[in-house]
Amino acid sequence: MLDQSWKDYSRWNRKDLKKRGSAAILRNYTDTLLVSAIYILFGIGYGSSTINVAANPGSGHTGQLFLDSLAFKEVFYNIFHRGDLFLFNIWNQFLSYSSPLTDGMRHLGGALAAKTFSSFFFSMLALLLVIFFTLFVQNILIVGNRRYFLENRVYSKTQLSRVLYVYRRRRVKKVAWAMFVKSVFQILWSLTVVGGIVKFYSYRLVPFILAENPSISATNAITLSRALMDGNKWRWLMMDITFLPWRFLSGVTFQLGGLVYIYGYIRSTEAFLYADLREKAKVYQLIGADQLDDGLLYPSIPPDMPDAANREYYPDYAKRMEEGWFTAYYGRHYAILHLILLFFVFSVFGWVWEVSLNLLRDGIFVNRGFYHGPWLPIYGWGGTLILILLKRLRHSVFLTFLATVVICGVLEYVTSWAMEKTLGQRWWDYSGYLFNINGRVCLEVLLMFAVGGCALVYLIAPKVDDFLQKIPAKGKITAAVMLILLFSSDAYYTSSHPNAGNGITAENGINKSIELSDLNITL
Repeated sequence: MLDQSWKDYSRWNRKDLKKRGSAAILRNYTDTLLVSAIYILFGIGYGSSTINVAANPGSGHTGQLFLDSLAFKEVFYNIFHRGDLFLFNIWNQFLSYSSPLTDGMRHLGGALAAKTFSSFFFSMLALLLVIFFTLFVQNILIVGNRRYFLENRVYSKTQLSRVLYVYRRRRVKKVAWAMFVKSVFQILWSLTVVGGIVKFYSYRLVPFILAENPSISATNAITLSRALMDGNKWRWLMMDITFLPWRFLSGVTFQLGGLVYIYGYIRSTEAFLYADLREKAKVYQLIGADQLDDGLLYPSIPPDMPDAANREYYPDYAKRMEEGWFTAYYGRHYAILHLILLFFVFSVFGWVWEVSLNLLRDGIFVNRGFYHGPWLPIYGWGGTLILILLKRLRHSVFLTFLATVVICGVLEYVTSWAMEKTLGQRWWDYSGYLFNINGRVCLEVLLMFAVGGCALVYLIAPKVDDFLQKIPAKGKITAAVMLILLFSSDAYYTSSHPNAGNGITAENGINKSIELSDLNITL
């Protein structure tokens, strides 16, 4: 515990921090928007347009109730007129809420209760996936998210790719361990309720500390966060309270307000607060502050001064940008053979992605898609079309993002329509989602596809193409021919025996509608 002098010295001006936080994201808006979208895509924070409720508490069955005007009408009707038959089931809410802890508990429970080896195997596989995804994807991106906002404070053209800073610095294990220790401490303290709230703020700066120095040890990061937050926990709570109206606005706009401004505004303000406390800790010679050693995050020229106009990129990125590396690397031409192989890479990745999501959510294996093999061609076609058609737009992440929304929307709608007309079934249905068109496409999913498309253009495809260039031509041709033959065989068999069933076709999947006879409507 520090003396009163640090508590007095470390005070901050809340209005000034929020003003600077807002100005920083507006100065580099498009990348900040995409950073927030990535945060949502990987389930790290924020929310969804749906909530889970018990349509019939007596049966213990939960369904998806969607937050549109019809859903609100149904909620209020039942609360005030039929409250005895339509109650929120808190237990089911807890079980259906998706978080690493609750998902892990459900899968562990499924493994312990399994009566067959296959059920046990897939429950344990789902548990391992939750652990891996949390430690090495979500937690790393949380720190990368803080890194982006720390750089964006002072560098006017901070790139979206800075969220991958920990991966680029090759400090994944170090950061993953530190975030894991932090989470364990917080969970244990949460058992005391009050201690959980206090420690939530005590450890609040750990991701920022790791973002500045990903080599710092877990115990030192936690200790330093506690020291910096000493005397500041109540102040930060008060600042969080001032953000409540903004969070409410995000909720009533179904998270769209949060995506386009609010989430970035809050995180940017927190980055300025961390920087303020960090600088004061340096002057105060706080124990451990010497480990915060990235001085390039705190250049002497304030970002609002004229000379700061030339400070566009963090130095390790600036040189490559000046040499035209961005245009040469991302604006490359992809050979036809490489596009064929990339088609299969994207198709297999899409299948792995959807199967993994199903495992994470339900703990069961579902062979997703129309085909029987491990591929979803709609991902392959979408990826290759983005690479071919949007080459001239790669200089602008924002234009690529918007164009990807259009391409994915058209492709998904046409594919859904064609499959329903020829096969009489839907393999997906967004009828309950907000801003959907005939249940074939919806804004929420298209935004996520757009984020994935940008990741493909600026991160995935160039890396895969670099790898393919190292493989001899004969090896690539052989691989392409074999994949085409396997895919053609699958397509021929599937034309008369399409893959269908629970969790695959829309009527058996997660988007089941709930019949509400009292109002004579279907959600």
